[in-house]
Amino acid sequence: MAATGTRTRTQSGKDLENQIAELRKEIAEISETLSRQGFHILDSARDTASDVYDALKAKSAKAAHVAGRQAHYVADTARERPVASAAVLIGIGLVIGGLLARR
Repeated sequence: MAATGTRTRTQSGKDLENQIAELRKEIAEISETLSRQGFHILDSARDTASDVYDALKAKSAKAAHVAGRQAHYVADTARERPVASAAVLIGIGLVIGGLLARR
């Protein structure tokens, strides 16, 4: 009877060892899969960030060009019509001063 109990414990121990070995193998496979997915996600994020950077760079260059043209237009207009330009600036100053005085 004692021999049967010993065999059962020995078999249970081997079963447990086999299950642990199988779990370790599955964990290693899951870890490897997650690692590969992490690299794919990182590459995808890097590509997306690069695309966004390129788009922002192009748009900011265009915006700077448009702002420069507008600044030249305003400067040319101020030179051509100094009295009108001064009147507009005074009007803007009065509006801003009135808004600040209300506070």
